[in-house]
Amino acid sequence: MSVTLIAFSLDHRALAGLGAVGIVTYYLCQFAPSSIVKYGILITLAASIFGLIALYTGILGFDISVFNEIFVNYTGRNAVSGRQIIWPIIISYVSQSPWFGLGSGATFSQLYASEWSAHSYYIQVYMQTGIFGLSVLIALMVSIWKSIGKIRRRDPLSCYATSVFALLLIHMSLEVFLMQTNLMIGFGAWMAVGLCVGLLRIPDRKLKRRLRIKI
Repeated sequence: MSVTLIAFSLDHRALAGLGAVGIVTYYLCQFAPSSIVKYGILITLAASIFGLIALYTGILGFDISVFNEIFVNYTGRNAVSGRQIIWPIIISYVSQSPWFGLGSGATFSQLYASEWSAHSYYIQVYMQTGIFGLSVLIALMVSIWKSIGKIRRRDPLSCYATSVFALLLIHMSLEVFLMQTNLMIGFGAWMAVGLCVGLLRIPDRKLKRRLRIKI
């Protein structure tokens, strides 16, 4: 909720959307069956991230500019953000070395006369380390998702951990600063996830008592 309020005060569209993702995820965890939520959210996140990248790169035959006029008519603002230029250029260059990318120190400014970043941590990793590095990143994110454990229905901490991590996964598809360029902010976000995971893995007291009785 605080993320959404800050976003509206700063008139930050992407941040407002991310706040909405966190809120929806939290309440889904509160009221929907845990088995459906756990895998449903993960599949929805993966589809959303792929959809964003597909829209801005045109890899499916259509791109964000097709919807820009509609977006402007309803919101008065552009849907395009420069990513429709950045991402296709990166993918074009990396296609020459798709498996291992252009090197760990590669930046978009080396490919194009600008000071822009890749504006997507997934695209950044793909640019620097190719399919191999992107696969390792995805495996890491899935392992963290599993570490959060089974969502305990109506457990605020479990729901909070899931919603924060969902927010971070979407954020990384749009920006890089939580992982590379602004670790002062990123450190706090990832520390919150790590703290939640640690607390969730502490056995419940009632469970301990039951085990003692059985023993």
